Amino acid sequence: MHGGNLTKALAVIMLAVLFFFSGFLHSDAITAVWGLALLLLAAGPGVAWVGKERSHLPLFEVFAGAHLLYYWLPAGDRAGALLNSPADFRETFLMIVCLFLFSGGAVYFTLLGLLRWRGGWRPALLSIPVVSSTGTGWMMGAMWVTAAYYATLQLGLLWRVVPYSIFPVVRTVLMSLGGLAIFFLAVQLGRGRMERFSCVSFFAALGICVFSNALSGFLVHAAGMLAIAFLAYTLGAKRIPLVAVGVGVLVFTFLNLGKAEWRDKYWEGGASADVITMADDWIQASIHGLEARLTRSASSVQMTLLERVDITAILSTIIDQTPRTMPFMGGETYVRSVELFIPRFLNPDRMSNHDLMTEFGLRYGFYYTIEQALSGTNISVGPIAEAWANGGWLAVAAVGAFMGLFFGTGTWLAWGREPEEAGFLLTVPFAVLLSTGAMDFMLGATLMAFEHYFSVTFGIVCVAALLSRRSLTAIDPQPRADSRMPGNVSTVNSAGRAS
Repeated sequence: MHGGNLTKALAVIMLAVLFFFSGFLHSDAITAVWGLALLLLAAGPGVAWVGKERSHLPLFEVFAGAHLLYYWLPAGDRAGALLNSPADFRETFLMIVCLFLFSGGAVYFTLLGLLRWRGGWRPALLSIPVVSSTGTGWMMGAMWVTAAYYATLQLGLLWRVVPYSIFPVVRTVLMSLGGLAIFFLAVQLGRGRMERFSCVSFFAALGICVFSNALSGFLVHAAGMLAIAFLAYTLGAKRIPLVAVGVGVLVFTFLNLGKAEWRDKYWEGGASADVITMADDWIQASIHGLEARLTRSASSVQMTLLERVDITAILSTIIDQTPRTMPFMGGETYVRSVELFIPRFLNPDRMSNHDLMTEFGLRYGFYYTIEQALSGTNISVGPIAEAWANGGWLAVAAVGAFMGLFFGTGTWLAWGREPEEAGFLLTVPFAVLLSTGAMDFMLGATLMAFEHYFSVTFGIVCVAALLSRRSLTAIDPQPRADSRMPGNVSTVNSAGRAS
């Protein structure tokens, strides 16, 4: 069977399995229909991207697909608030998520149509390939600096050299640096341009980053790093590493079963231990979680505090209370979020990006006191829940359209470029955002984080591009026509192939 047809067949089989085991088939027919609609809107763009031989950077496709994990499969997997709610509420819930994805998809694919018609943006600086030995060396160094940051943070050694007052700046710089390095080096790995020692070095640094993030309790950040690496490798190799992706999904699914128990011990209980003991405790907690799921014991359907504030339960609560007991906020959170973009040296009393989420949690009863809010983990609100709380159906459609435009902008930057070009690398902050907060944060906090990531990445990419251009000029000082630049006979289509 042809590779493309095999990929399509596997995608169809996976979707069928997801739908069959979702849990909605055990519910009423109308809910099952809306569950299927959500499946198509969330997974359909990704399947189409695979079927079209990965012709563009699939930012919105990944964002849409994540809604399966956040809003659909969890509800079918446990006896949560959504599956046990009345049928009309389940239908409303699914219709809201479908409206969000539909409006976002409509804007995103309209933008893709315009790009196919008119092409992308090609300034000279952003068309420089960062592929010289200097650029690659910089990226490998950045990879190990990031690995050292996460390792020392996990071991508690970072605070000996980094004052807490500048920690947010250090964190933003190194998260941007790490995302950029992972993306760039994974592309090179996919294209077979890394020597064996470089491959070993890359995998070692990536393993340290993923392991350290997982042991901090933020499993989604660790999974996000691997997702960036898989996406970049796919773009470089022009094929999806199905075995690696499958193993990654199984491992993180297994670890997720023990996350609540592990967090209860080390976050809520305040326990402390060495790294090996913490990892062993997580594995044992995951085994307990798996046994509970298989035996369907009573404890498997009881939700801890951390499970009650997951994003599915939060959206369910907000839909149930707004506007029945809580009036719409009328855009209050969006207006107040503007303050986040004012530098703190101009406004020392500026609120933090978590303050709005804390107030939101107090408003809807996810926290009972301000002390509980300050001592516990932040709740995951997400753009859909925030939109519904502010303006109902209209706000959900508007914010969905904005997210389609937002991720479409990243696809526009990468359009028609090779993954090693400076312009393509500027899309890495979009990928970092997908792995760290686009589904969990309120919109203002998401955009503020993106502003920080993009500013740092832009500076790094520009420096690397200039160094790469100097290196290439020293090797070959004679300018040569770039076949991908406008005005030449040879052009590049949307897949980056010369025609």
